[in-house]
Amino acid sequence: MNAVVSNYCRGLAGAMVVALLSVLAVPALAEAEEPPDRDPFEAWNRPVHKFNETLDVNILQPVARGYRAVTPRPIERAVANFFDNLTLPLSIVGGMLQLNSERMLTDTGRFVVNSTIGIGGLFDPASSMGLEHQQEDIGQALESWGLKHSPYLVLPFLGPTTLVQIPDRVVSPLVGPTLMGSYWHESLWALDLLSTRAELLAGSALLDESSADSYIFTREAFLQRRRFLLYDGEPPIDDFDAFFDDF
Repeated sequence: MNAVVSNYCRGLAGAMVVALLSVLAVPALAEAEEPPDRDPFEAWNRPVHKFNETLDVNILQPVARGYRAVTPRPIERAVANFFDNLTLPLSIVGGMLQLNSERMLTDTGRFVVNSTIGIGGLFDPASSMGLEHQQEDIGQALESWGLKHSPYLVLPFLGPTTLVQIPDRVVSPLVGPTLMGSYWHESLWALDLLSTRAELLAGSALLDESSADSYIFTREAFLQRRRFLLYDGEPPIDDFDAFFDDF
């Protein structure tokens, strides 16, 4: 269960990042040829979104606040670095499947440097060396192969996703146990959950205040982020108002 909820927080994290940028008037990154319906499962998605939102407000947020209150910031940062490092193998695979050698090698270098010099990923010397996290995944590979407009789906605990991201949802919880073997413990999933959710506390209040319909806001933010990642941070630019069409 901890692994499932941790993945939910990661999905929520991506949605929040783009949502906050949009609120601060960063141009919306939309495609002119976007199909009108990315949400054919809305009748399912809305109640599941509400369930996840209730879980977050009543359980995840209070626990994350407690974690932040008792954890020194340097330790909190080291924990976040550690789990970020564990996401790199999936990003490497995503780059490889897209035949993008530059991004694949950058993430490979980052993983090697942070896993060794960075003491298992607790520290991030790779960033100071210019080896930034490329944030690739299997879903992006499938999108680059032509499945760009995969339907939006909200899963219990896991949160927002698209159909092409299902392989990532299945593989992601297996990376830590596979890499660490007997050193892995289920409590690490709980720690990953707390670390991820604590990083989002500052943005939660702003997100709550920014939309009358949190479902639409989260959906649009999530889809915008997926488009941003697909185009490696340089997607086609459309009208700024496109992001707000549903509000």
